[in-house]
Amino acid sequence: MAAGPGPRLAGLGRIVGEAGGSGSSTILDNFQLTQYGTLREDRVFMDWQMAVGWNRFDQKRAINFLGRAAQANYDGQQYLTAVPVWVDTFAKVLAEQSV
Repeated sequence: MAAGPGPRLAGLGRIVGEAGGSGSSTILDNFQLTQYGTLREDRVFMDWQMAVGWNRFDQKRAINFLGRAAQANYDGQQYLTAVPVWVDTFAKVLAEQSV
């Protein structure tokens, strides 16, 4: 099988949200490693993707009538595998029309 462009890798992210000065906030740190590529043999090709990620959440919610804040810190994981296989029927139609 012929390989397409080499495997690709991807990254890191951070999201910070605040609720308009109310004292509530959410911070999400995301660390993700993704690898993907394409293999092709004649009219059949396969796109593949594998990923693993880790998320860290830090949340704070103001409870105004008590004058206090609730806080939560937790982690989460995510996993992904995808291997779709395709058959290029359009290439066959074009080849037959050009004869």
